[in-house]
Amino acid sequence: MVRAYYGEAVKYGVKAVALGINEWAGLSRTATATGRETFSALRELKPQADGPAITICHVPFLLQRRKADTVRLLRKLGWQVPAGEAIIESNANSCLFAKAAEAKATRLLGFNPDTTRLAREVTVGFITKRQALAALAKKHQSRLSVRAVLTKAGYV
Repeated sequence: MVRAYYGEAVKYGVKAVALGINEWAGLSRTATATGRETFSALRELKPQADGPAITICHVPFLLQRRKADTVRLLRKLGWQVPAGEAIIESNANSCLFAKAAEAKATRLLGFNPDTTRLAREVTVGFITKRQALAALAKKHQSRLSVRAVLTKAGYV
Protein backbone atom coordinates (compact mmCIF):
# COMPACT_ATOMS: atom_id res chain seq x y z
CA MET A 1 0.00 0.00 0.00
CA VAL A 2 2.85 2.37 0.84
CA ARG A 3 4.34 1.90 -2.64
CA ALA A 4 0.94 2.70 -4.17
CA TYR A 5 0.63 5.97 -2.21
CA TYR A 6 4.15 6.95 -3.04
CA GLY A 7 3.89 5.99 -6.72
CA GLU A 8 0.66 7.91 -7.28
CA ALA A 9 1.92 10.95 -5.38
CA VAL A 10 5.14 11.09 -7.40
CA LYS A 11 3.25 10.47 -10.66
CA TYR A 12 1.02 13.51 -10.08
CA GLY A 13 3.56 15.72 -8.31
CA VAL A 14 1.74 15.54 -4.97
CA LYS A 15 3.87 16.58 -2.00
CA ALA A 16 1.48 15.49 0.78
CA VAL A 17 -1.23 12.84 1.20
CA ALA A 18 -3.93 12.95 3.89
CA LEU A 19 -5.22 9.57 5.09
CA GLY A 20 -8.35 8.92 7.12
CA ILE A 21 -6.62 6.07 8.96
CA ASN A 22 -3.75 5.63 11.40
CA GLU A 23 -1.70 3.37 9.19
CA TRP A 24 1.74 2.91 10.76
CA ALA A 25 2.41 1.35 14.16
CA GLY A 26 4.44 4.14 15.70
CA LEU A 27 3.47 6.71 13.14
CA SER A 28 6.50 9.01 13.24
CA ARG A 29 8.39 8.56 16.49
CA THR A 30 10.90 11.14 17.65
CA ALA A 31 12.88 11.34 20.86
CA THR A 32 12.68 14.57 22.84
CA ALA A 33 15.55 16.19 24.73
CA THR A 34 14.30 14.38 27.85
CA GLY A 35 14.62 11.01 26.12
CA ARG A 36 10.85 10.50 25.90
CA GLU A 37 9.39 9.51 22.58
CA THR A 38 6.63 11.52 20.99
CA PHE A 39 4.29 10.58 18.18
CA SER A 40 3.43 12.71 15.19
CA ALA A 41 0.57 12.53 12.71
CA LEU A 42 3.04 13.42 9.96
CA ARG A 43 5.43 10.99 8.37
CA GLU A 44 7.95 11.57 5.63
CA LEU A 45 7.85 8.82 3.05
CA LYS A 46 10.87 8.29 0.85
CA PRO A 47 11.20 4.60 -0.08
CA GLN A 48 13.68 5.35 -2.87
CA ALA A 49 16.94 7.10 -1.99
CA ASP A 50 16.95 9.01 -5.28
CA GLY A 51 13.21 9.77 -5.26
CA PRO A 52 11.38 12.76 -3.85
CA ALA A 53 9.97 12.69 -0.33
CA ILE A 54 6.23 13.03 0.28
CA THR A 55 4.49 13.75 3.57
CA ILE A 56 1.77 11.43 4.83
CA CYS A 57 -0.72 12.94 7.30
CA HIS A 58 -2.85 10.66 9.49
CA VAL A 59 -5.90 12.90 9.94
CA PRO A 60 -7.63 11.05 12.84
CA PHE A 61 -4.45 11.23 14.91
CA LEU A 62 -3.78 14.83 13.90
CA LEU A 63 -7.28 15.88 14.97
CA GLN A 64 -7.14 13.55 18.00
CA ARG A 65 -10.31 11.77 16.93
CA ARG A 66 -11.64 8.72 18.75
CA LYS A 67 -14.05 5.98 17.77
CA ALA A 68 -16.93 7.88 19.42
CA ASP A 69 -16.15 10.92 17.25
CA THR A 70 -16.35 8.76 14.13
CA VAL A 71 -19.65 7.25 15.23
CA ARG A 72 -21.13 10.73 15.85
CA LEU A 73 -20.01 11.92 12.41
CA LEU A 74 -21.38 8.83 10.67
CA ARG A 75 -24.74 9.26 12.41
CA LYS A 76 -24.83 12.92 11.42
CA LEU A 77 -24.27 11.84 7.81
CA GLY A 78 -27.12 9.34 8.08
CA TRP A 79 -24.93 6.23 7.92
CA GLN A 80 -25.78 3.28 10.16
CA VAL A 81 -23.72 0.27 11.08
CA PRO A 82 -25.01 -2.70 9.04
CA ALA A 83 -26.82 -5.39 11.05
CA GLY A 84 -24.41 -7.86 12.62
CA GLU A 85 -21.38 -5.62 12.18
CA ALA A 86 -19.41 -3.25 14.39
CA ILE A 87 -17.51 -0.03 13.68
CA ILE A 88 -14.23 -1.68 14.68
CA GLU A 89 -13.66 -5.17 13.31
CA SER A 90 -10.96 -7.07 11.51
CA ASN A 91 -10.46 -6.62 7.78
CA ALA A 92 -12.20 -9.98 7.31
CA ASN A 93 -15.47 -8.18 7.96
CA SER A 94 -15.30 -6.21 4.71
CA CYS A 95 -12.84 -8.04 2.44
CA LEU A 96 -13.60 -11.42 0.85
CA PHE A 97 -9.91 -12.28 0.56
CA ALA A 98 -9.19 -11.39 4.21
CA LYS A 99 -12.27 -13.34 5.27
CA ALA A 100 -11.09 -16.44 3.38
CA ALA A 101 -7.53 -16.07 4.71
CA GLU A 102 -8.19 -15.02 8.34
CA ALA A 103 -8.31 -18.45 10.00
CA LYS A 104 -5.39 -19.88 8.03
CA ALA A 105 -3.25 -16.75 8.46
CA THR A 106 -3.99 -16.69 12.18
CA ARG A 107 -2.98 -20.33 12.48
CA LEU A 108 0.23 -19.89 10.46
CA LEU A 109 1.28 -16.61 12.09
CA GLY A 110 0.20 -17.52 15.59
CA PHE A 111 -1.81 -14.28 15.83
CA ASN A 112 -4.58 -12.54 13.88
CA PRO A 113 -3.07 -10.48 11.03
CA ASP A 114 -5.19 -7.48 12.08
CA THR A 115 -3.50 -7.37 15.48
CA THR A 116 -0.91 -4.81 14.34
CA ARG A 117 -3.51 -2.53 12.70
CA LEU A 118 -5.72 -2.58 15.77
CA ALA A 119 -2.68 -2.05 18.02
CA ARG A 120 -1.91 1.13 16.05
CA GLU A 121 -5.43 2.36 16.70
CA VAL A 122 -4.93 1.71 20.44
CA THR A 123 -1.49 3.37 20.39
CA VAL A 124 -2.85 6.60 18.93
CA GLY A 125 -5.92 6.56 21.20
CA PHE A 126 -8.55 5.99 18.49
CA ILE A 127 -9.89 2.90 20.26
CA THR A 128 -9.32 1.23 23.60
CA LYS A 129 -7.49 -2.01 24.19
CA ARG A 130 -10.82 -3.60 25.14
CA GLN A 131 -12.34 -2.55 21.79
CA ALA A 132 -9.37 -3.99 19.89
CA LEU A 133 -9.58 -7.28 21.78
CA ALA A 134 -13.32 -7.49 21.06
CA ALA A 135 -12.64 -6.98 17.34
CA LEU A 136 -10.00 -9.71 17.37
CA ALA A 137 -12.30 -12.10 19.22
CA LYS A 138 -14.92 -12.02 16.45
CA LYS A 139 -14.26 -14.84 13.99
CA HIS A 140 -15.34 -14.55 10.37
CA GLN A 141 -16.15 -17.77 8.55
CA SER A 142 -15.84 -17.99 4.78
CA ARG A 143 -17.48 -20.54 2.55
CA LEU A 144 -14.74 -19.86 0.01
CA SER A 145 -11.09 -20.80 0.18
CA VAL A 146 -8.34 -18.30 -0.62
CA ARG A 147 -7.84 -20.06 -3.97
CA ALA A 148 -11.58 -19.84 -4.74
CA VAL A 149 -11.62 -16.08 -4.03
CA LEU A 150 -8.55 -15.54 -6.24
CA THR A 151 -10.07 -17.72 -8.98
CA LYS A 152 -13.36 -15.81 -8.92
CA ALA A 153 -11.40 -12.55 -9.10
CA GLY A 154 -9.48 -13.82 -12.15
CA TYR A 155 -6.07 -13.98 -10.49
CA VAL A 156 -5.68 -17.79 -10.61
